[in-house]
This record gives sequence, C-alpha cells and structure tokens, in this order.
Amino acid sequence: MAQFVPEGFTFIKALNSGFLGPSYLLKKDDNNQQYICKSFMKSAIGDDADVDNFVQILKISHRLKESCFLPFHYIYVMDEYIYAVRPFFEGLALSAYIANCESDINIAYAQWKVLCRLYRHLHKRKISPNFIKPSNIFMENGNIAFITDIYPPPRSFNPTIHRSNPFDVGFLSPEYLTAGSFPTIKSDIWSLGILLWFMVTKKLPWNINNVVVMLKQIQKGTPDNINMLPVEFRDIIFSTLVLNPEKRTDTQTLVHARPGVAIQVQDERHSPILGAADNVLKPMRISPPGSPTNAMGSFLPVRRRNASEDTLSQHGDEASPHVMTNRFSRMVNLSTKRNSLLQISQVLPK
Repeated sequence: MAQFVPEGFTFIKALNSGFLGPSYLLKKDDNNQQYICKSFMKSAIGDDADVDNFVQILKISHRLKESCFLPFHYIYVMDEYIYAVRPFFEGLALSAYIANCESDINIAYAQWKVLCRLYRHLHKRKISPNFIKPSNIFMENGNIAFITDIYPPPRSFNPTIHRSNPFDVGFLSPEYLTAGSFPTIKSDIWSLGILLWFMVTKKLPWNINNVVVMLKQIQKGTPDNINMLPVEFRDIIFSTLVLNPEKRTDTQTLVHARPGVAIQVQDERHSPILGAADNVLKPMRISPPGSPTNAMGSFLPVRRRNASEDTLSQHGDEASPHVMTNRFSRMVNLSTKRNSLLQISQVLPK
C-alpha cells in the first residue's frame, strides 16, 4: 500500500502498523510540526454501517477541546481507507510506564480513577464504545496526561485480518469475540476492569502466549492468576468482568468505588458463549467482512447528526487548534497518595 500524504504535509517515515492498518510520521509544511497519520482499512472495520459509525465517532471526538484528550485533527475518507492525522507526541505510553516504572498500587488506583472520569466524560459526549488500551494513554511525570486515538474497535474481532497483539485484544470485552453480539457503552466497563487489573499487577489476566486460549478465556470470563490480584480491588474488578453487559457496573459507580467495599453485581461470568476463538480453531468458518454471515447492518449507539454536519470528508485545525504540550494545564498531580483523589475530583470533567 502506497502512503497517503495529505496536501500540506511531507512524508517522514513509516511507523509500526496499528490494529486496523499502517501508520506513518508526517511533517506539516507550514510550521514543521510532526504529525502521525493512521490508516484504517474499511474492510477491517466491518460493513458499511460499521464504517459510517466509525467516521461519526472520529468526527464527534474531533470536537473535543479538553486538554486531556488528543483527538485526530484531520480526517480523510477514501474508497478503501480512512486516514486520520493528529499531532505527534513523543511521550511515555501507559504500557511502558507500567512495565518500567515503580508505582504504588494506591497511586495506580488513583490514576485509574482519573481514566474512569475521562471515559465517563467521553460517554456523556456519546463517544462509545472506545478502544481502551494502555498504548492510547500517555503519561507525563507520573501523571495521566491525555487519551489519544479515540475510535471504536471493529465490532467483530477476526484473527485473520486484525493484529492479535495481546495488549490490543486483551482489553476487548467478550462482545467483540461473539457472533451476533453488539458492543456498547458497557463494553468500555469491561475494558476499564482489565485496565485496572493490568495497572495494579503489571500483567494481563489472560494466557498471552496462546491467542486461542486467550480468546477462550475472554469469552468465558475466566482470568488467570486471580490470587495475585490485590484483595481490596477484587470486588471492583469483578463488577466489571461480567459476561452479560447489562449486569456490569457503570462509570459513575467506578468513580465513587472504594477499595475493599463490595459492589453488588449479579455474577454471570460463566455463561457459555460461542465466538471468535472457534474461528481460530476452524478457520474455514471465517467469512470476510461485509459477507452475509457477519454483516449485521446495525449502528453502534452514537448520536446521529444532521446531514449538514457530515458534508465534509476532511476536517482541519480551523475547528480544532494544534495540541501542544503546554495545553496540559489540567494534568492531575499524583505525587502524594493522601490528596490525589481530592485533586482528581477538582480538575477533571464531571
């Protein structure tokens, strides 16, 4: 695939491919600032309804003004690909921070509560479900700096066309792996639970060495290494890891949850589910996206907009100014455990 270079930009180099397509680094000609361009293959997103929903969420998130979000500034919808361009930020992703930095679990929990508030804010903006994973969350001096790459995962994960990196797939809820299921706002609750597990244990709760086993574990809600999970966080996490999405807790409850205090949620984690892991075991059952066997033809729950709002296939910085590092004026100082949660409640979106 030849690189798509938007007018006014210069290609610098290719980057690692993402979940839905290649990425590469650009330079904006008028100011020499670096940008990252992410390409999303339409056939990897799903059918026409899925693609339309994907574009809608990109457009809605494009309007976010808060400094704790770094949305795409330019969106280009082409025949086979969607290209989204945002400022490049050379910072520390949460995945690298967790792997390489020492962190008290209470501070990790406070940082996670910041993220719960941020995703709750996205939900209020009708932006859901989201691809919640550590590589989309950036840190600055031990603080949550911002969330970037705000878009939904493909409605149906297909191991033959999507990258099976455990640190992508491992945060998906069972709905993405189950034929006939529809990811919703509740899918984000599952992902937030896995994120907390990862932040306090530095490990995913799945067998990441075998993708087939990992997918089966996600489908059945049967995590590994429960004994290494701190006792005070178990009720919070298990209130999110419920197979029936409607039985999961919500972000408001998570924001106000206290370690060691039970959250009442009916446990249905062991319901039998048939899904994507069987497709790995029997690849002949997989159909390409858009085929009658897996084209659901339905939208994910997002606000529908007037036709006048969707007439442009690209958007620029006139609507969303360049994001610079000095915009991080609302970052939360988590240097002390004693007042971290108080600071979170004061500075983050309600």
